[in-house]
Formats: sequence, C-alpha cells, structure tokens
Amino acid sequence: MGRGNPLVAMIPSYLLGVGISLLMTLDFWRSGESGPPAHAMFLYAIVSTAVGYVLCPFRTSVLSSPLLAIFAWSSGMAISVIAFWLVLPVTFPLPLVAWLGLAIGLMQTTLHLWTHVIGRRFSRAPAGVLIAALTILCASSPVWLSPWLEWSGEHSPLMNLALAMSPPTYFAVMLDYDYLRSPWFYKHTAYAMHRYEYPSSGLVTFVYGFLCLIAAWIDRRCEKNMPNEPFGRLQHDT
Repeated sequence: MGRGNPLVAMIPSYLLGVGISLLMTLDFWRSGESGPPAHAMFLYAIVSTAVGYVLCPFRTSVLSSPLLAIFAWSSGMAISVIAFWLVLPVTFPLPLVAWLGLAIGLMQTTLHLWTHVIGRRFSRAPAGVLIAALTILCASSPVWLSPWLEWSGEHSPLMNLALAMSPPTYFAVMLDYDYLRSPWFYKHTAYAMHRYEYPSSGLVTFVYGFLCLIAAWIDRRCEKNMPNEPFGRLQHDT
C-alpha cells in the first residue's frame, strides 16, 4: 500500500529535514548562541540542501518516474523547514519561512534534475560529483572573488555577479537577509567596505525555474530516444 504515492515518497526527505532541524537546534542550545533568526534559517537552508542532495535515495524510491521522485523528495525537504521554524528558540515571520521553503525545494529540484539529465549520458556518480563541484564553486564565489573586489572599486559589477551566481544568495534574498554582513564574511571578505546589490527574489526564482524546465525538456527528449528505460540511468547506475 502506498506504492507509487507521491505523498509517501515525501516522507523520507521530510524526516531527514526534521532530523537536521533537531541536530541544529541542539547545537544552538549547547553553544548558547544561534545568532539572528534569519541567520539560523539561512544556515538551515544551506545544510538541508547539501545533506538532501547527498542522501537522496533514488534507488529505493516508491515512484517509477524519476521526475516525480525528484519533485517528491524536493517537496519533502521544502516542507521540513516548518519543523526547524517550530523548534527555533526565537520567533520568525511565517511568510519568510514559506518563501525559504520554496527556495529550498526549487534548489533541490534544480540540482537533482541536472544530475539526472547528465547521468543519462554518463552515470549518476560522475554526474553527482560534477553538479556538486559546480555548486560549491558558485556558492563560494563571493569568497574566492573577494581579493579582486578590493581593487575593483566601491561599486563593481563583479560584486553583483559574484552574488547572483552564488546559490546561498537565493536563500538570503528570500529571507531578506544580508549574509555578507554576517561576522564571518565581515572578517574574511572585503564586502563590508563596498556597495553591492542583491538580485531580486523574483529574478532568481525565474532563473532556477527556467533551469528546471530546460532539464525536464532534455529529459523528455531522452525518454523518446530511450523508451525502454523509463528511469534512465538514474536507477541502476552508480
């Protein structure tokens, strides 16, 4: 019973998100400091996205369609942000939590879709490593571009480009949180001395949504070329 039910397929990712929530809350409790609420939610988004990407169990999915399995897993991770919000020791606006859930779900969907599409040509393991490497490279762009920002002027397009290409920026704009002013970035980067602009939440959502549509279109074309492999290489390759 429940075989092929998307709601059942969402349960593992939701429980994973709940586990992450409890572990992060315990860490905040032991350290006695969680920082501003937006910072805690921002950290949760990054951790849940990374862990959710690595631990996604497509091999044991109850769904026959890879796209549906991806959507179910991503939806579970998105909804699990409510669990972290409930156990967070400070208050935080629910609308921003909902927007963050959308960002987490869309980010998960984007990463898994492109891993699946590239995995059709090669296999899931190399595809996963490639997508993870590209994501880490883009996510860390505000850090490794920081030395060039010191001589690029008070307001440089390079700054805005580094922000726009970094996935954590999507979480930040959904939370209305300036993460470049957080203590770590203030200490290790030059952003505090310069002017910069975050991209709009609508624009970033459109970009990630467009990437999902392109990946789904490519996958549909592959389905026509491989009609006898409904799950592509995602299910049986390593």
